[in-house]
Amino acid sequence: MSATLRVTDFTANPHLFPQPPPVNNVEARQYPVTIHFSKRTNLHDYVTEAFKKVSKIHERLPPGGILVFLTGKEEIRNLVKRLREQFPLQSSKPQEKGDPWTPLVKVSAKDMDVELEDVDVDVEPTVDDQNPADSSEEEHDSDLSDFETENVEPFSPAEPLYVLPLFSLLPVTEQLKIFQSPPDGCRLCVVATNVAETSLTIPGIKYVVDCGRVKERVYDKRTGVESFRVGWVSKASAGQRSGRAGRIGPGHCYRLYSSTVFERDFPMFAEPEILKYPIEGCDFEVGLLISQVLFCK
Repeated sequence: MSATLRVTDFTANPHLFPQPPPVNNVEARQYPVTIHFSKRTNLHDYVTEAFKKVSKIHERLPPGGILVFLTGKEEIRNLVKRLREQFPLQSSKPQEKGDPWTPLVKVSAKDMDVELEDVDVDVEPTVDDQNPADSSEEEHDSDLSDFETENVEPFSPAEPLYVLPLFSLLPVTEQLKIFQSPPDGCRLCVVATNVAETSLTIPGIKYVVDCGRVKERVYDKRTGVESFRVGWVSKASAGQRSGRAGRIGPGHCYRLYSSTVFERDFPMFAEPEILKYPIEGCDFEVGLLISQVLFCK
């Protein structure tokens, strides 16, 4: 159950309170969060948009964890795979059995440590044996036409990205990894469904990437068939998602949709689950509660 409730549903209900009761507001600990809308809204391939946004955040912005909101397990696994391939962990440890993700790093033979008996001291190093990166370093650093280079240090190679999935069907041992400290020199990136919207606080999260969608079960009243559909979240849910970036300090929320779509297509609140399904398919206690709610209205 969400932690967000509309207080007017209680104070303005004459069956509960003949006279509106007083309401006390207690401010919670919340740091300011800057909202960034996209100029254009990609209605279909928002997973690719999330991949591009996370890549830019990781390469250009200061340290801080990243939390990405997607709709389902397949989308999460797709994005996690792409991010791990783009920013692999530089680990020299061999792959351990049972470890779901320990990437193998290919190292050139000339960069490896050699034993003393393998070195021929009579052979002078040639030009071909030298590090080829030295000859192209100046050319690589000068290719910065797309960035403002005044008073800015040259870009260094991106740090590894420690990417973790989070959804309800994930084993508990895998879910608990998001609360552990990432490896040294790595930035934490959690790709989650709306389970991370209100129920938990992930340490170190400073940036939130919100696709603005949610997968929910829909009941067709004409056919009586239930199906899962992807649709826009409510404005209240979007506010909850952006608030994840302000739990430990000031943060930023990058929404993968425009402000026009947000104001035009997003409902103010999501429809309650108790009003989406017929009474016949519910338990006796739930059906009785629904009938009481409908009677009060």
